Amino acid sequence: MALNETVPINDFYAGRILGFTMMCLISPFGTFINLVTIVAIARTPKIQTIPNAFVLLLSINDIINYAGNLPVTGANDLTYGGVIKMCPAYAYFSLLFTGVNLMYYSFISINRYVLIVHASKYSMLFNRKTMGGVVFISWLVPSVLLSLPLFHISAKYDFVDDEKRYLCSMTSLDDSSDSNPLMMFILFLSFGFPLGTMCFCYFNIFRVLRRQRKIIEQHTAQHKETTKHGEPTTLKKQIPDEKKKSKKADVKFTKIMMVLFFVFCITYGPNLIAMASPLWHYSSFIGKCCLVLTWTNGVLNSVIFIVLNKQVRDAVWLLFPCLNRHRLVLVKQGDATDQTDGTSITMH
Repeated sequence: MALNETVPINDFYAGRILGFTMMCLISPFGTFINLVTIVAIARTPKIQTIPNAFVLLLSINDIINYAGNLPVTGANDLTYGGVIKMCPAYAYFSLLFTGVNLMYYSFISINRYVLIVHASKYSMLFNRKTMGGVVFISWLVPSVLLSLPLFHISAKYDFVDDEKRYLCSMTSLDDSSDSNPLMMFILFLSFGFPLGTMCFCYFNIFRVLRRQRKIIEQHTAQHKETTKHGEPTTLKKQIPDEKKKSKKADVKFTKIMMVLFFVFCITYGPNLIAMASPLWHYSSFIGKCCLVLTWTNGVLNSVIFIVLNKQVRDAVWLLFPCLNRHRLVLVKQGDATDQTDGTSITMH
Protein backbone atom coordinates (compact mmCIF):
# COMPACT_ATOMS: atom_id res chain seq x y z
CA MET A 1 0.00 0.00 0.00
CA ALA A 2 1.51 3.30 -1.05
CA LEU A 3 -0.46 5.94 0.77
CA ASN A 4 2.42 7.50 2.65
CA GLU A 5 2.36 10.62 0.48
CA THR A 6 -1.15 11.43 1.68
CA VAL A 7 -0.10 11.74 5.34
CA PRO A 8 1.92 14.88 6.24
CA ILE A 9 5.19 13.99 7.95
CA ASN A 10 4.56 16.27 10.96
CA ASP A 11 1.08 14.83 11.39
CA PHE A 12 2.56 11.34 11.19
CA TYR A 13 5.13 11.92 13.94
CA ALA A 14 2.58 13.70 16.13
CA GLY A 15 0.34 10.64 15.89
CA ARG A 16 3.16 8.33 16.95
CA ILE A 17 4.16 10.53 19.89
CA LEU A 18 0.56 10.78 21.03
CA GLY A 19 0.06 7.01 20.80
CA PHE A 20 3.19 6.17 22.81
CA THR A 21 2.58 8.86 25.44
CA MET A 22 -1.03 7.87 26.06
CA MET A 23 -0.06 4.20 26.15
CA CYS A 24 2.41 4.94 28.96
CA LEU A 25 -0.35 6.67 30.93
CA ILE A 26 -3.38 4.51 30.17
CA SER A 27 -1.86 1.03 30.09
CA PRO A 28 -0.61 0.80 33.71
CA PHE A 29 -3.62 2.58 35.22
CA GLY A 30 -6.06 0.56 33.10
CA THR A 31 -4.38 -2.68 34.13
CA PHE A 32 -4.44 -1.68 37.79
CA ILE A 33 -8.06 -0.47 37.99
CA ASN A 34 -9.42 -3.48 36.11
CA LEU A 35 -7.36 -5.85 38.25
CA VAL A 36 -8.82 -4.19 41.35
CA THR A 37 -12.35 -4.66 39.96
CA ILE A 38 -11.73 -8.33 39.21
CA VAL A 39 -10.22 -9.09 42.62
CA ALA A 40 -12.92 -7.13 44.47
CA ILE A 41 -15.73 -9.08 42.78
CA ALA A 42 -13.90 -12.42 43.13
CA ARG A 43 -13.28 -11.93 46.87
CA THR A 44 -16.76 -10.67 47.78
CA PRO A 45 -19.52 -13.32 47.49
CA LYS A 46 -22.39 -10.86 48.04
CA ILE A 47 -21.57 -8.97 44.83
CA GLN A 48 -21.05 -12.09 42.70
CA THR A 49 -24.29 -11.58 40.78
CA ILE A 50 -25.37 -11.88 37.15
CA PRO A 51 -25.14 -8.11 36.44
CA ASN A 52 -21.71 -7.94 38.04
CA ALA A 53 -20.66 -10.99 36.02
CA PHE A 54 -20.88 -8.83 32.90
CA VAL A 55 -18.67 -6.20 34.54
CA LEU A 56 -16.23 -8.96 35.48
CA LEU A 57 -16.13 -10.21 31.88
CA LEU A 58 -15.53 -6.68 30.58
CA SER A 59 -12.71 -6.17 33.08
CA ILE A 60 -11.03 -9.44 32.07
CA ASN A 61 -11.04 -8.39 28.42
CA ASP A 62 -9.85 -4.90 29.30
CA ILE A 63 -6.96 -6.10 31.43
CA ILE A 64 -5.74 -8.29 28.54
CA ASN A 65 -5.94 -5.27 26.27
CA TYR A 66 -4.14 -2.92 28.68
CA ALA A 67 -1.45 -5.39 29.74
CA GLY A 68 -0.86 -6.94 26.30
CA ASN A 69 -2.22 -5.07 23.31
CA LEU A 70 -1.48 -1.47 24.33
CA PRO A 71 2.23 -2.01 25.16
CA VAL A 72 2.70 -3.70 21.77
CA THR A 73 0.96 -0.79 20.02
CA GLY A 74 2.99 1.79 21.94
CA ALA A 75 6.26 -0.02 21.30
CA ASN A 76 5.40 -0.22 17.62
CA ASP A 77 4.87 3.56 17.57
CA LEU A 78 8.15 4.14 19.40
CA THR A 79 10.18 1.90 17.06
CA TYR A 80 8.48 3.16 13.88
CA GLY A 81 6.76 -0.11 13.09
CA GLY A 82 9.53 -2.38 14.30
CA VAL A 83 7.44 -4.51 16.69
CA ILE A 84 4.33 -5.63 14.81
CA LYS A 85 5.59 -8.12 12.24
CA MET A 86 2.45 -10.25 11.82
CA CYS A 87 -0.16 -7.60 11.08
CA PRO A 88 -3.09 -10.00 10.30
CA ALA A 89 -2.78 -11.83 13.63
CA TYR A 90 -2.30 -8.64 15.61
CA ALA A 91 -5.23 -6.84 13.96
CA TYR A 92 -7.53 -9.84 14.28
CA PHE A 93 -7.04 -10.34 18.01
CA SER A 94 -7.03 -6.59 18.68
CA LEU A 95 -10.40 -6.16 16.98
CA LEU A 96 -11.69 -9.43 18.43
CA PHE A 97 -11.47 -8.23 22.04
CA THR A 98 -13.18 -5.00 21.05
CA GLY A 99 -15.94 -6.95 19.31
CA VAL A 100 -16.46 -9.19 22.34
CA ASN A 101 -16.74 -6.15 24.60
CA LEU A 102 -19.39 -4.66 22.31
CA MET A 103 -21.35 -7.92 22.51
CA TYR A 104 -21.16 -7.74 26.31
CA TYR A 105 -22.55 -4.21 26.15
CA SER A 106 -25.51 -5.51 24.16
CA PHE A 107 -26.20 -8.31 26.63
CA ILE A 108 -25.92 -5.91 29.58
CA SER A 109 -28.70 -3.76 28.13
CA ILE A 110 -30.79 -6.86 27.38
CA ASN A 111 -30.24 -8.03 30.95
CA ARG A 112 -31.51 -4.71 32.35
CA TYR A 113 -34.43 -4.71 29.88
CA VAL A 114 -35.62 -8.18 30.91
CA LEU A 115 -35.23 -7.39 34.62
CA ILE A 116 -37.25 -4.17 34.48
CA VAL A 117 -39.74 -4.83 31.68
CA HIS A 118 -40.20 -8.63 31.87
CA ALA A 119 -39.23 -9.37 35.46
CA SER A 120 -41.10 -12.72 35.57
CA LYS A 121 -38.82 -14.14 32.86
CA TYR A 122 -35.55 -12.85 34.29
CA SER A 123 -34.55 -15.94 36.30
CA MET A 124 -35.25 -18.18 33.34
CA LEU A 125 -33.24 -16.14 30.84
CA PHE A 126 -30.35 -15.03 33.05
CA ASN A 127 -28.81 -17.53 35.44
CA ARG A 128 -25.50 -19.31 35.92
CA LYS A 129 -26.28 -21.84 33.18
CA THR A 130 -27.37 -19.36 30.53
CA MET A 131 -24.37 -17.11 31.21
CA GLY A 132 -22.21 -19.76 29.56
CA GLY A 133 -24.28 -19.39 26.41
CA VAL A 134 -23.99 -15.60 26.61
CA VAL A 135 -20.20 -15.81 26.76
CA PHE A 136 -20.14 -18.33 23.90
CA ILE A 137 -22.28 -16.15 21.62
CA SER A 138 -20.29 -13.04 22.56
CA TRP A 139 -17.11 -14.71 21.32
CA LEU A 140 -18.57 -16.66 18.39
CA VAL A 141 -20.13 -13.76 16.46
CA PRO A 142 -17.07 -11.45 16.30
CA SER A 143 -14.72 -14.43 15.85
CA VAL A 144 -16.53 -15.53 12.68
CA LEU A 145 -17.06 -12.05 11.23
CA LEU A 146 -13.52 -10.85 11.88
CA SER A 147 -11.98 -14.04 10.47
CA LEU A 148 -13.21 -13.24 6.93
CA PRO A 149 -10.42 -10.69 6.22
CA LEU A 150 -7.88 -13.34 7.29
CA PHE A 151 -8.87 -15.23 4.12
CA HIS A 152 -9.05 -12.02 2.05
CA ILE A 153 -12.81 -12.20 1.73
CA SER A 154 -13.82 -8.66 0.66
CA ALA A 155 -11.13 -7.19 2.93
CA LYS A 156 -7.75 -7.92 4.48
CA TYR A 157 -5.64 -7.07 7.51
CA ASP A 158 -2.68 -4.92 6.53
CA PHE A 159 -0.79 -1.76 7.39
CA VAL A 160 -2.54 1.38 6.27
CA ASP A 161 0.88 2.47 5.04
CA ASP A 162 3.47 -0.23 4.28
CA GLU A 163 6.40 2.19 4.54
CA LYS A 164 5.45 4.04 7.73
CA ARG A 165 3.53 1.10 9.27
CA TYR A 166 1.69 3.45 11.63
CA LEU A 167 -1.56 1.47 11.76
CA CYS A 168 -2.34 -2.22 11.35
CA SER A 169 -6.04 -2.67 10.72
CA MET A 170 -8.69 -3.86 8.28
CA THR A 171 -8.18 -2.42 4.80
CA SER A 172 -9.56 -2.81 1.28
CA LEU A 173 -8.22 -5.56 -0.97
CA ASP A 174 -7.28 -3.08 -3.68
CA ASP A 175 -5.24 -0.94 -1.23
CA SER A 176 -7.54 2.02 -1.75
CA SER A 177 -8.82 4.35 0.96
CA ASP A 178 -12.42 3.49 0.10
CA SER A 179 -14.32 1.27 2.51
CA ASN A 180 -15.71 -1.95 1.02
CA PRO A 181 -19.08 -3.57 1.79
CA LEU A 182 -17.65 -6.09 4.27
CA MET A 183 -15.83 -3.40 6.22
CA MET A 184 -18.97 -1.30 6.38
CA PHE A 185 -21.03 -4.32 7.42
CA ILE A 186 -18.63 -5.25 10.22
CA LEU A 187 -18.41 -1.65 11.40
CA PHE A 188 -22.19 -1.40 11.38
CA LEU A 189 -22.52 -4.56 13.46
CA SER A 190 -19.74 -3.56 15.85
CA PHE A 191 -21.24 -0.18 16.67
CA GLY A 192 -24.73 0.05 15.16
CA PHE A 193 -26.02 -3.24 16.58
CA PRO A 194 -24.96 -2.57 20.20
CA LEU A 195 -26.12 1.03 19.90
CA GLY A 196 -29.52 0.01 18.51
CA THR A 197 -29.93 -2.71 21.12
CA MET A 198 -29.08 -0.37 23.99
CA CYS A 199 -31.33 2.41 22.68
CA PHE A 200 -34.26 0.02 22.38
CA CYS A 201 -33.72 -1.52 25.81
CA TYR A 202 -33.12 1.70 27.73
CA PHE A 203 -35.99 3.50 25.99
CA ASN A 204 -38.39 0.79 27.13
CA ILE A 205 -36.84 0.76 30.60
CA PHE A 206 -37.43 4.51 30.89
CA ARG A 207 -41.00 4.04 29.69
CA VAL A 208 -41.74 1.36 32.30
CA LEU A 209 -40.03 3.23 35.13
CA ARG A 210 -41.93 6.40 34.25
CA ARG A 211 -45.23 4.54 34.33
CA GLN A 212 -44.36 2.96 37.68
CA ARG A 213 -43.42 6.35 39.10
CA LYS A 214 -46.78 7.80 38.05
CA ILE A 215 -48.61 4.90 39.72
CA ILE A 216 -46.66 5.44 42.93
CA GLU A 217 -47.41 9.17 42.85
CA GLN A 218 -51.12 8.47 42.39
CA HIS A 219 -51.16 6.03 45.30
CA THR A 220 -49.26 8.52 47.46
CA ALA A 221 -51.80 11.23 46.65
CA GLN A 222 -54.69 8.88 47.50
CA HIS A 223 -53.01 7.92 50.75
CA LYS A 224 -52.58 11.57 51.78
CA GLU A 225 -56.19 12.35 50.85
CA THR A 226 -57.68 9.50 52.89
CA THR A 227 -55.45 10.28 55.84
CA LYS A 228 -56.43 13.95 55.70
CA HIS A 229 -60.15 13.13 56.09
CA GLY A 230 -59.54 10.62 58.84
CA GLU A 231 -60.54 7.67 56.69
CA PRO A 232 -58.74 4.35 56.75
CA THR A 233 -55.91 4.18 54.20
CA THR A 234 -56.45 2.20 51.01
CA LEU A 235 -52.82 1.21 50.76
CA LYS A 236 -52.94 -1.86 52.96
CA LYS A 237 -51.26 -4.03 50.38
CA GLN A 238 -47.88 -2.45 50.38
CA ILE A 239 -44.75 -3.94 48.90
CA PRO A 240 -42.50 -5.57 51.53
CA ASP A 241 -39.46 -3.54 52.51
CA GLU A 242 -37.02 -6.07 51.08
CA LYS A 243 -38.70 -5.98 47.66
CA LYS A 244 -38.74 -2.20 47.75
CA LYS A 245 -35.03 -2.14 48.44
CA SER A 246 -34.38 -4.72 45.73
CA LYS A 247 -36.39 -2.74 43.19
CA LYS A 248 -34.59 0.45 44.12
CA ALA A 249 -31.26 -1.36 43.75
CA ASP A 250 -32.24 -2.67 40.31
CA VAL A 251 -33.13 0.84 39.16
CA LYS A 252 -29.86 2.22 40.58
CA PHE A 253 -27.80 -0.44 38.82
CA THR A 254 -29.70 0.21 35.58
CA LYS A 255 -28.75 3.89 35.82
CA ILE A 256 -25.11 2.88 36.21
CA MET A 257 -25.36 0.76 33.07
CA MET A 258 -26.91 3.70 31.23
CA VAL A 259 -23.92 5.85 32.17
CA LEU A 260 -21.67 3.14 30.72
CA PHE A 261 -23.82 3.24 27.58
CA PHE A 262 -23.07 6.94 27.09
CA VAL A 263 -19.38 6.29 27.76
CA PHE A 264 -19.51 3.60 25.07
CA CYS A 265 -20.91 6.06 22.51
CA ILE A 266 -18.36 8.76 23.33
CA THR A 267 -15.30 6.48 23.31
CA TYR A 268 -16.07 4.09 20.46
CA GLY A 269 -18.10 6.30 18.14
CA PRO A 270 -15.35 8.61 16.80
CA ASN A 271 -12.96 5.74 16.04
CA LEU A 272 -15.55 3.73 14.14
CA ILE A 273 -16.49 6.81 12.13
CA ALA A 274 -12.81 7.36 11.34
CA MET A 275 -12.40 3.73 10.24
CA ALA A 276 -15.46 3.96 7.99
CA SER A 277 -14.04 7.08 6.30
CA PRO A 278 -10.69 7.83 4.60
CA LEU A 279 -9.65 9.85 7.67
CA TRP A 280 -7.02 7.32 8.77
CA HIS A 281 -5.29 7.72 5.40
CA TYR A 282 -5.08 11.51 5.51
CA SER A 283 -4.48 12.36 9.17
CA SER A 284 -2.48 10.02 11.34
CA PHE A 285 -2.83 12.35 14.34
CA ILE A 286 -6.64 12.64 14.24
CA GLY A 287 -6.95 8.92 13.61
CA LYS A 288 -4.67 8.18 16.56
CA CYS A 289 -6.74 10.53 18.76
CA CYS A 290 -9.85 8.51 17.92
CA LEU A 291 -8.01 5.27 18.69
CA VAL A 292 -6.70 6.59 22.02
CA LEU A 293 -10.26 7.52 22.93
CA THR A 294 -11.23 3.84 22.68
CA TRP A 295 -8.37 2.97 25.05
CA THR A 296 -9.98 5.05 27.78
CA ASN A 297 -13.22 3.02 27.68
CA GLY A 298 -12.08 0.23 29.97
CA VAL A 299 -10.63 2.70 32.48
CA LEU A 300 -13.80 4.79 32.59
CA ASN A 301 -15.99 1.70 32.92
CA SER A 302 -14.18 0.44 36.01
CA VAL A 303 -13.93 3.88 37.63
CA ILE A 304 -17.65 4.60 37.09
CA PHE A 305 -18.67 1.16 38.31
CA ILE A 306 -16.60 1.48 41.49
CA VAL A 307 -17.58 5.08 42.26
CA LEU A 308 -21.34 4.66 41.69
CA ASN A 309 -21.85 1.22 43.25
CA LYS A 310 -21.47 1.32 47.02
CA GLN A 311 -21.10 -2.42 47.54
CA VAL A 312 -18.31 -2.65 44.98
CA ARG A 313 -16.76 0.48 46.45
CA ASP A 314 -16.78 -1.14 49.89
CA ALA A 315 -15.26 -4.31 48.45
CA VAL A 316 -12.46 -2.29 46.86
CA TRP A 317 -11.71 -0.51 50.14
CA LEU A 318 -11.39 -3.91 51.80
CA LEU A 319 -8.49 -4.63 49.45
CA PHE A 320 -6.56 -1.64 50.87
CA PRO A 321 -7.28 -1.60 54.64
CA CYS A 322 -4.03 0.22 55.41
CA LEU A 323 -5.22 3.24 53.41
CA ASN A 324 -8.36 3.76 55.42
CA ARG A 325 -8.75 1.74 58.61
CA HIS A 326 -11.79 3.71 59.69
CA ARG A 327 -13.49 2.85 56.40
CA LEU A 328 -12.71 -0.82 56.97
CA VAL A 329 -14.43 -0.74 60.36
CA LEU A 330 -17.57 0.82 58.87
CA VAL A 331 -17.76 -1.78 56.10
CA LYS A 332 -17.44 -4.63 58.62
CA GLN A 333 -20.34 -3.37 60.73
CA GLY A 334 -22.86 -5.30 58.66
CA ASP A 335 -25.31 -5.10 55.81
CA ALA A 336 -27.53 -2.44 57.41
CA THR A 337 -25.50 0.48 56.09
CA ASP A 338 -25.17 -1.22 52.67
CA GLN A 339 -28.91 -1.72 52.28
CA THR A 340 -29.93 1.83 53.19
CA ASP A 341 -27.82 3.18 50.33
CA GLY A 342 -30.01 1.36 47.83
CA THR A 343 -27.16 -0.04 45.78
CA SER A 344 -27.40 -3.68 46.78
CA ILE A 345 -28.01 -6.00 43.85
CA THR A 346 -27.86 -9.32 45.66
CA MET A 347 -31.46 -10.15 44.82
CA HIS A 348 -30.50 -11.04 41.26
